Amino acid sequence: MVPTSPTNRESDLSAARLVRESLSGDKNQADLMDAISRVKGLCNRSWRQDQPDWTLVWLELGLPDPRRLRWMGKDLDSYRKAIKEDRVADALIISERLERAGLVTCLTYFLGEDEPVVIDGMGFLYLLSSRDDRTLLKIGQTKRDVPTRVREINTATGVVSPFGARHIWRVKNAERAERGIHEALRENRIRSDREFFRLSYSECVQFIEAFLEAHGEKVRSQGLISGMKMEKGYGFLECDGLRYFFHRSEVRAPSFECLRVGDKVEFDRLDTTYGLAAAEVRFIE
Repeated sequence: MVPTSPTNRESDLSAARLVRESLSGDKNQADLMDAISRVKGLCNRSWRQDQPDWTLVWLELGLPDPRRLRWMGKDLDSYRKAIKEDRVADALIISERLERAGLVTCLTYFLGEDEPVVIDGMGFLYLLSSRDDRTLLKIGQTKRDVPTRVREINTATGVVSPFGARHIWRVKNAERAERGIHEALRENRIRSDREFFRLSYSECVQFIEAFLEAHGEKVRSQGLISGMKMEKGYGFLECDGLRYFFHRSEVRAPSFECLRVGDKVEFDRLDTTYGLAAAEVRFIE
């Protein structure tokens, strides 16, 4: 959990601005090829967890789903090649795909021009491990920022090998989410009075993702369906006075056909060339 060096930080910010502008239509800037490669690196390190600063970069990008980050990394490579080879039509298709994956929104967060949705009482659930024992996982929560909490943990007298964040979730009620997960994983717990669990990282992440989804604990934007075009496969929703477009492919539950005007839904925000859009749309009871 090492911060990016000041020099690299400035280069990353400059690259983020250039790539965001290129996705909006300006693909003739100087240094664009290097900027795309640099932003690709930000995406890849965040899901691969292979650089000392990956956790902080992921937080600055808004904690996007690692699955979407993989899509972005692959598409940025294709985007760079299409621009370099002057394949205008291909570059346009890929840029729209990157927008739908959420890259513009992530870069806006990274540049500090906006932030993910914040609600009263929200906090963070975190999954930690050390390099010495990758299957000894610490599952905890905090209402402050995770890097500060990890530094506190690592300054404790009994910590031999420092812990680092492996995964982070923004949750509506951190204490409630932690309590429920600890109880559900009690058979994997090392001691009843400690937050340590013995299981693989991937297994733990999959379990926590399913638990948070089932209990509606993830912090996401919420709005009301304001219009549906059933025959065309898209609709609109309203949130904080803003209108969001959504395609049927982004509806996760129950289904596009089941949604009605006035239904309350939660979603992830997408910034696109055509305006605001919603991803991962889910009905709220």
